[in-house]
Amino acid sequence: MAATIAPPAAPVAPAATTVPVSSISSGAPASPPSPESAGSAAPLTVLYDGTCGFCTRQARLAQRVARPGRVALRSTAEPGVLERYLGITPEAANRQLYVHEETTGRRYGGAAAVARLVREVPVIGPVGWLYYAPVLRQVADTLYRIFARNRHRISRLLGWQPIPDDSCADGACALPQRPAV
Repeated sequence: MAATIAPPAAPVAPAATTVPVSSISSGAPASPPSPESAGSAAPLTVLYDGTCGFCTRQARLAQRVARPGRVALRSTAEPGVLERYLGITPEAANRQLYVHEETTGRRYGGAAAVARLVREVPVIGPVGWLYYAPVLRQVADTLYRIFARNRHRISRLLGWQPIPDDSCADGACALPQRPAV
């Protein structure tokens, strides 16, 4: 007998994982969407680190394999992008990928964002719902944080420098360095 995995009523992970726009300032967590609402989800905007070669390539791959017209890409290093998405600070954008559902205002970060993108891919989309299984969620969140901290190092090891046609490939949009103390 096959078990059905349903998303929990309230998230277990930190509030930054899934936050509706209306509750960003309070940091209140939102419950994950139901599988029934997945088909009517709004187009997605992926907010990715355009200074990271790996991140840029993976964002573009997600756009290519998702259902046509469902995924728009925005580098968080582009001037004005973070201002449009209230509640995402440069520090937060530097820690994780974000996926924003345009009409619902629902926002996903980190591993939850990856799971949301997977749900847009034909054939393997249902795999994205596995993220909401309790143990898998904690493992995915931990692995994502480790990977995200090392993404620039991984990009260099793979030889994936920022793509030249990315608006921030020349480093002009990079966050300013803190003065040495």
